[in-house]
Amino acid sequence: MATWTKGVMTRTLLLLLFLIVLAFAVRAGAISLLPGNELSNDYKRLYSPMAVNILNGNGLSISAGQPDYKLVPLYPLFLTALYLFFGADINIRMVLALMSAITCIFVYLIAKRIFGGKVALLSTLAFAVYPPLVLLPSIGSADTLFVLLNLAFVLYVVKFFETPSWRTGIIAGALLGLAGLTKPIPILLPLVLLTAFAIYARRSLSFGQQAKFAGLLLAFLLTIFPYSLRNYLVFQEAFILNVSRISLGDQLFVGTLESQLRANPDDTRSSVQYWDEWRQAITQEAGREVTDKQEQGSILTTVVAKKLLQEPLDFLRLLPRKFLRFWYASDSGRYDTIFMFLQGITVLTGLAGLALFLRTEGWRRAFPLFPALLYYPIIHTMSFPLARYSMPIMPLVMMFSAYTIVGLFNASRAYLGRLEVRG
Repeated sequence: MATWTKGVMTRTLLLLLFLIVLAFAVRAGAISLLPGNELSNDYKRLYSPMAVNILNGNGLSISAGQPDYKLVPLYPLFLTALYLFFGADINIRMVLALMSAITCIFVYLIAKRIFGGKVALLSTLAFAVYPPLVLLPSIGSADTLFVLLNLAFVLYVVKFFETPSWRTGIIAGALLGLAGLTKPIPILLPLVLLTAFAIYARRSLSFGQQAKFAGLLLAFLLTIFPYSLRNYLVFQEAFILNVSRISLGDQLFVGTLESQLRANPDDTRSSVQYWDEWRQAITQEAGREVTDKQEQGSILTTVVAKKLLQEPLDFLRLLPRKFLRFWYASDSGRYDTIFMFLQGITVLTGLAGLALFLRTEGWRRAFPLFPALLYYPIIHTMSFPLARYSMPIMPLVMMFSAYTIVGLFNASRAYLGRLEVRG
């Protein structure tokens, strides 16, 4: 028995290793062979300049001498380390391709824990070859690192919900903090997680479990604290990640727009429209040009409040369109139709898998996935949606989609077996 179990584990590990190699090979091939596949403007204008400035002793700044608070620091620091050891001409896209391939491990471990080995392998295969995830490392943005950290966080949340412990709670909180320092979008996720954990534990929620969850929250706060402290010392303003009185109005204003992108003559998109509307809103409300950042943030908060109070139905009508954009809208606008097809099939089969899983297995086993699955679509619908921002949860959607496929396969085998018996 022990020999058989060891053999199964060896085969599984070899299959997982094969999938990791496959994921890297597919991503490396896309980077090397696809025409017009270039690093994004975010990498060229934001992340790389900040990494160079850190390396040159200029701190967290995109332009030397102008400290920045909008761009959270983990990805620029990651680039700084790469530039320091390998030089600024390192092929960052290949590094990110390797990072994305390693993420297969977390996809497999999450899916195996909840859905079993077959679904885990199929989910990992889907992650390895899914075109939007394959192309993600090629643009050089922070999303690849964020996907890895988010899935690592989800894995430890699953473990924590099943068996709360100080160790899993602290690791989950620290991973969520690191994810927030890569992209600040999970800033409210701890509150969603708190509600979800209370629902999951129900009447069995003891003081010890509450204390361990408090440890998770504390680990999150301690992880992001150095960056918040730096921002306070530099800008004399209280920050949680990159959110403060300075930036809140800006972030709320984005949420009132269906898109902050405008089509350019070369069939790409830029954020020119957003900045034009941003400046116009501030100038119109203040009656003059405003340069002070705190005052800009305060004015934009007032603008958004007035807009929501005066035109609430317009905002509500906007939300369904933004929710759909979360699944299909590409940065350039060139791939919207392709994303609509790929994401649509994956999401629909995932919803079918969710319904099947809830009917056959109940809600508790998969419940630890729900906070992330619900939070990211909602928060991006309220702010700025792009299909790229759905990538952190698409591996979770794929798990339910794989559950549908495995279920159909098992049902067809059972049906054919009954036909053979009758024959």
